[in-house]
Amino acid sequence: MIDAHKLRLATEAEWELAARDNGQSSYPWGDDEWNSWRANINRSGIGDPTPVGIYSSGATRKGLHDMAGNVLGWTLSSYKKYPYQAQVNELRSNEPRTVRGGSWANEARAMRCASRLGLQPDSENGFLGFRVVISRNENIF
Repeated sequence: MIDAHKLRLATEAEWELAARDNGQSSYPWGDDEWNSWRANINRSGIGDPTPVGIYSSGATRKGLHDMAGNVLGWTLSSYKKYPYQAQVNELRSNEPRTVRGGSWANEARAMRCASRLGLQPDSENGFLGFRVVISRNENIF
């Protein structure tokens, strides 16, 4: 039943768990360094986002594509020292939000699963995107 679910952004912790494929990998594809077959970054020379899934060798073992490169992914989490205990009132705050994953304009070091930035919620540019999580639980905090 779709009405028993909620669509939302992933929390920062959920994003990292998915990007690391439940492990401790440096990158979504494992611990090997970036190469031109793994992710769309500035050295790719494309200069724009690409369709999801083109860089199949950069996917996680569970098949999540573009967790590194292409576009920075918004998360639901405020940008604070990580990890931290999230609070319900964060959803209504105007605090900077955490973005993860690096984009087509970033260097290879931004592709690491631990790489993170904070941006104001009203930020917009061609480097940003998002993933939708389908959650059964309305209370995530």
